[in-house]
Amino acid sequence: QSIAIARDLGDSGSLAPCHLNLGGALYSAGDPARALEHYEAAFRLSRRIGRTTTALFAQCNLANLYAYLGLFERARHEAETVRADAQRLGVKPAAAQAVAILGDVAGRRGSFDEAIGHFEDALSRMQELGQAREAAEVGMERVEVLLALARPAALVAAEQGWQAVSAVVSEQRIGDFEPRLQLLRARLLLARDDA
Repeated sequence: QSIAIARDLGDSGSLAPCHLNLGGALYSAGDPARALEHYEAAFRLSRRIGRTTTALFAQCNLANLYAYLGLFERARHEAETVRADAQRLGVKPAAAQAVAILGDVAGRRGSFDEAIGHFEDALSRMQELGQAREAAEVGMERVEVLLALARPAALVAAEQGWQAVSAVVSEQRIGDFEPRLQLLRARLLLARDDA
């Protein structure tokens, strides 16, 4: 409805964020095809009207969606473009998100050491920005990749990472992360028993 109202009013400045938000809702609801349409619309509109920050976040969401769909090279390209543009323009949150997506892509491709490097970079950036929720999510991604390495030193780092994320989730009361956090804990315990 917001999109229809903005379109009727000719309000392009509101239309791009509406598309971006609807794309996010559709992605969360499990409709990646429709999310893609709205992310692309948000990207095109925001670039056309000079809304650089909105364009960067739309492009980040596209990169994330491409990774989800298994289009890793396309996801990597979009995320690298966003990282470079966001750093040049000083849009630190978009740069941090792009680095996290690069970590996700590397992890999905089995390049675990590269993924850990990206996740550590993204984690540092997000902590510097005070993005506790985003940092906790990236921290959990990092723990998952460390577990996949199955090296003794990686297991120690995974345990330390889990403890750090657990503390943030507790302090910030990010309750919706608890199930994933507990699953990671169980995986850590199993990995420790196997080591």
